[in-house]
Amino acid sequence: MISGDARTVAESVAAELDIDEVHAEVLPGDKDQAVTAMQERGLRVAMVGDGVNDAPHSPARTSGSPSAREPTWPSSPRASC
Repeated sequence: MISGDARTVAESVAAELDIDEVHAEVLPGDKDQAVTAMQERGLRVAMVGDGVNDAPHSPARTSGSPSAREPTWPSSPRASC
């Protein structure tokens, strides 16, 4: 997993998802290099991101999925309390 989040946060998420390789605190501009290095090792790469900082790296990935969702406001019928 490649994440811009703090190491403790990234490692916690990775543990929950049973991911054993974690690259944390990676700047947006360095993610492309990290993706390329993983691909050179023969790994398939999937991107999950909000599309803001991660969009420039989308062409490098093998597959992708946006994680951004439509905002839910308290006045929305879809909001849960």
